[in-house]
Amino acid sequence: MTEENHHSQENNAAAVPPPRFMIQSTQAAAAELETVVTEDQPEESSAVAASEQDVSVKPTSSSTSISTENIQLEVESSSTTTWHIPTVSEPQEEVSQAEQVKIPVEVELLEEINPQEIDVIPLPSNHEVDEVAPEALLEVVSEDTPIDEKIVSEEPRVALAEPTVEEIIEDVTATEPVEPPMPSAEIEVPKVEHLPAPRIIALMNQKGGVGKTTTAVNLGAALGRQGYRVLLLDLDPQAHLTLYLGIDPESLEASMYDLLADDDMSAEDIRQVVPNYHHLHVLPAEVNLAGVESELADKVVTGAAQSVLRTKVSTIADQYDFILLDCPPSLGLLTINALTLAREVIVPMQAHFLALQGLGKLLETIAMLRQGFNPNLLVAGIVLCMHEKQTILAGEVIGDLEAFLEQGKETNEPWSQATIFSPPIRRNIKLAESPSFGQSIFDYDASCNGAQDYLQLAKAVASHTLDYSKV
Repeated sequence: MTEENHHSQENNAAAVPPPRFMIQSTQAAAAELETVVTEDQPEESSAVAASEQDVSVKPTSSSTSISTENIQLEVESSSTTTWHIPTVSEPQEEVSQAEQVKIPVEVELLEEINPQEIDVIPLPSNHEVDEVAPEALLEVVSEDTPIDEKIVSEEPRVALAEPTVEEIIEDVTATEPVEPPMPSAEIEVPKVEHLPAPRIIALMNQKGGVGKTTTAVNLGAALGRQGYRVLLLDLDPQAHLTLYLGIDPESLEASMYDLLADDDMSAEDIRQVVPNYHHLHVLPAEVNLAGVESELADKVVTGAAQSVLRTKVSTIADQYDFILLDCPPSLGLLTINALTLAREVIVPMQAHFLALQGLGKLLETIAMLRQGFNPNLLVAGIVLCMHEKQTILAGEVIGDLEAFLEQGKETNEPWSQATIFSPPIRRNIKLAESPSFGQSIFDYDASCNGAQDYLQLAKAVASHTLDYSKV
């Protein structure tokens, strides 16, 4: 070893910071280490080690003396110099796996890479992307690169010609309208004999959402198609019956509120002919009907407030065969006015347990009203709406209703002649859609189950007469 190399090795040893633990080595071990570095390490590695600045050493936690027999200096392919130093454990334990103390070495790898061995695809800069033609981009793709036939096609693109005005008109006229069909004027309405006295029927149930308004509109429309003259009364402040018939409550000059609150207003002043319906008229309502009870508060004591509707409607009642009253879902003054005017009560309900319990309270109210304002009031029957006959609950509720009505037949109760009308109104989405078009179910979809059920219900109601001599 020359003197210059010897000084280089001493400088390298001084550049490495000492570890945290103390190593007691003999002169023989130092000489052996110097021999290993000199014989095994090439000159290039020594030069690299001389330029090393960062040294990381992972020390052990114990032992004051270490044997340097197995110390080796290796240069791995990742340009990291590693000392493999066996870990010295406590005297009672066995020697554990050797720990690696790595000294990273900075090597300029780019100098070792041959640029000719790398396929470089020149790409345009960001401001030149839009100007590059698609054919130029395809040339830089390797032949082995799969190209989706759906994206790159050899066939040239053909520009679509804009349609002419004549073609657009032809397409529009060939398209069928989405709106439901309007009622046909060619429907033959049978001629029936007018009833000697109008049948005034109140559709009531203090439970909401059971189908009162739907039954009032479609039952009235079905009776009109059979040739009967029908008058509908909207007594619900929500004015759903008025909306169902396609009448805007806000556009009304006079409504049910004016009829009840104004002494000079008559039923003829607010009566309207319902368009696109057969033999159907209506006394419409609007939202302000909710305040009519406060207007009639002074007449409650005398009893005039409970019978004001009967007094006003009696002037036109003889012009109709059926008068149907859509009652609000409550037992307030409006409902009492309806029960005072009516001669029959039809209860729309669902075959549910809660509806069955509410029916008992409703019949009690009718019985109390018979003792005062309307002694001739009778319950004609029950209409099952949104019916699902396949359910066990529906069968049980119908069984309880039939047993209850059977017990009252031999009594003088208002429901002694009541029946469960057949058929029940099956649950049908068309019945929920038709109000948005202002049409009855017969004009909206005459072939659906709802239309067929209400048509048969109208025939059942018309044929079910009550014997008032037993009252």
